[in-house]
Amino acid sequence: MQERLAGIASSTRFELAIGGLLIVNFGIHVTETYYLDNIDVYEWLVFIDKLFVGFFVLEILFRNMAFGVIFWKSIWNVIDVILVGCSVLAYLVDPNSSLGILLTILRSARVLRLITLSPTLRYWLQATLYALKIGASCGLVFLILMLFYALAGCVLYAKGLPDHFGNFHTALNTLLFQAFIFDDVTGLKNEMRAIYWSTILYLNIFVAFAFITIIIVGSVTAAALVDYVTRNPTDPTK
Repeated sequence: MQERLAGIASSTRFELAIGGLLIVNFGIHVTETYYLDNIDVYEWLVFIDKLFVGFFVLEILFRNMAFGVIFWKSIWNVIDVILVGCSVLAYLVDPNSSLGILLTILRSARVLRLITLSPTLRYWLQATLYALKIGASCGLVFLILMLFYALAGCVLYAKGLPDHFGNFHTALNTLLFQAFIFDDVTGLKNEMRAIYWSTILYLNIFVAFAFITIIIVGSVTAAALVDYVTRNPTDPTK
């Protein structure tokens, strides 16, 4: 009997059916945002969502019965249980409380179960996380140099440009959210040039460094992704 249930739970049709329900349920969440001021319609949408939550609880219980202890050995199944559990709790606590708001957000994250249901998506998610881990190690070098540049900016321009380099936090914001993304770098350079001649050296080197860093981190991440796929050639759909 359990083998038969496991065959149903692991079948493509079953996974497609659950995936379809998740997409429809996500559509319900999206529709809710258009009827926040219409209490009658909103309450009906919430009621429909509760039906979906109940169905997903039954689905989790069914898969638990089908696979037994093996069900809990998969991190993806544990993630499913957490997301569905948060959906249940979201309707049991005060929606205006901090916990209620957090659970409501996690309730909307239920659509992420589409990743856990698809072997192919799980495979590429694992590959992406592996690549990002390698890329983050490379990006750590950039972060250390970024901290040095922010401190140097405070020393050079704290008095002349307090809005951009008045303190370490402000200087870091200027470098990250203006210079690094090349947002009006010319205007910033003109303001800085009026303070010190070293502006050309300071800002130009940073912009060049940021541009090179993007290329290096991106290349390392891409190389790590290729490395993962090469070392794990198993068909992700199986």
